Amino acid sequence: MNKNSQNWALLGTVIFTLAALVAPLYSTIEYDWVSQATGELAGRQNMNSWIMRAGLVGLGFCFFIDALQDKKGLKRDWPFALFGLAMIGAGIYRRTSVEAGVFIEEPLANGHGWFFIASTLFLLLGLVMHILLGACKKQKIAALATVIALVSCTYAAFTIPEFVGVFDRIAYCAVFIWVLVNPRVPYGNGLDHFTVSQH
Repeated sequence: MNKNSQNWALLGTVIFTLAALVAPLYSTIEYDWVSQATGELAGRQNMNSWIMRAGLVGLGFCFFIDALQDKKGLKRDWPFALFGLAMIGAGIYRRTSVEAGVFIEEPLANGHGWFFIASTLFLLLGLVMHILLGACKKQKIAALATVIALVSCTYAAFTIPEFVGVFDRIAYCAVFIWVLVNPRVPYGNGLDHFTVSQH
């Protein structure tokens, strides 16, 4: 993530947030935000799933563009490009419905689950890259705090499934806060020793 592409990341968070807030209001299925994940609003059984699916695709597209803005920074941010593609996949793939409680019990039983797991792994990898290759101390600390929040929420969601919706939203909030407060420091001195040659 870099200074010049800041608007892309912010745009993605806004699109997803709006979709997550609006989708439950127009859901054609009974939905409980406490016990059900956000992704369940994108399931085939919801006739208005396009709202949440648009949010997922919008978030993924914006993160993908964001990661590609700085060629030098891509050495650190390439996992975010893959995260973006995985989120797009999670938004457009709905061959199997994501039914209430099914995802947390059988997370890989449907296409959406596969893409979601992939996006989570790529997101964590991207944050770890920022911890290791961040251009400044604040960037490293912000990434570390977000990783801790994501890992904690993921573990909690699988151990206390009745509150998966709560942990799901906390995890998203942690990422969005990171996007907002993350110092937009471009690829620089903190990464120079990883560059083969300097010109």
